[in-house]
Amino acid sequence: MNILHFAKFIKNYRNISITPDSEMAVNIANVIPVDSLILSSDLKRAVQTATAVTGGTAFRIDKLFREVSLPLLHLPGTTKCSHWWGLSIALRICGLAGKVESTKQAKLRVTIAAAQLSKEAMTRDVVLFGHGVMNYFIAKELLSSGWSGLIPRNIKHWDVMVLTKDEK
Repeated sequence: MNILHFAKFIKNYRNISITPDSEMAVNIANVIPVDSLILSSDLKRAVQTATAVTGGTAFRIDKLFREVSLPLLHLPGTTKCSHWWGLSIALRICGLAGKVESTKQAKLRVTIAAAQLSKEAMTRDVVLFGHGVMNYFIAKELLSSGWSGLIPRNIKHWDVMVLTKDEK
């Protein structure tokens, strides 16, 4: 796969549907406290996951929680999709964004998202249906501001992270 094929893959990936997994949806639904505020990224996979887990209960969709865009720099050669993916994430972490949201903008969005979750969590439990990289950085931001919990080593589809704000 060359970089142009990878770019097309990324564009399509943002628009593909999830594979329904009713067992996973039920398992996650059982972890969600009653009367929680349910939030979701505006990307299709997150909205579909939230719908599957909540059984159609109303939830709020916000593009603030959407996945960080991967840079698509024009690079020569061909390799596996997973290698392009890893390289794109590494480039993103190093601050290279290409024509997508800058690293500075993405970090600001993480800070704003964490602050919004913190504020909402002052009055009730909050559940976020989002995406791996963005969720990871939001969790790191929350942990650095006094929350507790564990971030899985390898965040996968259908993973759950439980973070709590310690009362003082």
